[in-house]
Amino acid sequence: MAGNNLTVLANLPFAAGVGSALVALHLLMAGTGHKGWPNRFLGGFFLLFACQLFVLSYQLNSPGAQAGPVRVALILAANPLVFLFFRSLRSGGTYAWQPMDAVHFVPVLLVPVLLPVLLRTGYGSGLDVALFASMAGYGTAYLVALRSGPGQFPVAAGRAFRWLKVFAVFYPFSALLDAAIALELLGDAELGNSQLLPVAVLVVFGVSLVLVFGAMGQRPLFDWLRELATARSRPTVSDHVLDELAARVRSAIAEERVYGDEAISLTRFARQLGEPPRLVSQAINRRLGMSFSDLLNSVRVDAARQLLTDPGCRDRPVIDIAYAVGFRSKSNFHRSFKQRTGMTPGEFRAGYGKAG
Repeated sequence: MAGNNLTVLANLPFAAGVGSALVALHLLMAGTGHKGWPNRFLGGFFLLFACQLFVLSYQLNSPGAQAGPVRVALILAANPLVFLFFRSLRSGGTYAWQPMDAVHFVPVLLVPVLLPVLLRTGYGSGLDVALFASMAGYGTAYLVALRSGPGQFPVAAGRAFRWLKVFAVFYPFSALLDAAIALELLGDAELGNSQLLPVAVLVVFGVSLVLVFGAMGQRPLFDWLRELATARSRPTVSDHVLDELAARVRSAIAEERVYGDEAISLTRFARQLGEPPRLVSQAINRRLGMSFSDLLNSVRVDAARQLLTDPGCRDRPVIDIAYAVGFRSKSNFHRSFKQRTGMTPGEFRAGYGKAG
């Protein structure tokens, strides 16, 4: 039984690695154009993250394999890519190389130089310390940057900014898990004997599944990054064309079959209009002053308000109305509704009833 459990544990990192590789492919394919740098940096991070998960799976399937330094090197190389991802977001999706950027990659270059010395002197665990310091340091820096609010990241508003905060929190959490596992194995125990490793693997596997289904689904977590990456310079499209397209967008998205489709995405909506997603996104951003997701939620909230004030829907549950207008969950519905009306759906319905 223990052997079977170890086999399952060894295969989970491989499955998580496949998921991370798919997310990386999704981001790198979308990272075109002069504003595609956030996609490229984040895609590179997930690619290196996938590689270290494959190495971890190899370690668990091959007891005694000395592959730990390879994993450490891959993670140390991935960390600077997340830093560059956040910096490119601050500059609106563009990126210009600075000499100091090279400093972030020095630790990974030192791994093959210092490893023989650390192993010979019995301080091989120094790599674990370096890994923890790197992840904790970067994670703390991201959290501090995000505390300044979405104003520092104008291209990542609303749901996108919340995703950034989740990502930033997950970073130091992963560092703590790695540190706990390293302390547990100080007595030269085999990696597969760790009691905390199954927890870490399951957490990474779960996060990978969320990211895969989010990135590959009809409503990607990374829609906002794709919109940013496919943006083109403004002079390429005339104002008249954008005005006409914005009017078509307003008319089309107000149809129940569109806003009521919980799986609708920018790409799918643009296909229905017969226009390139880039052009539709540009019309929404420049003429309507919001992202596709914000416009969609605004229309859905307006439709929900009509249903909440309809005498024929007086006894209809709020959650049914949320699903009817295209929201996937009650929490998202309540959050979007309150953002636009200043009150919850229940408060809005109650207030209208009193006024009536």
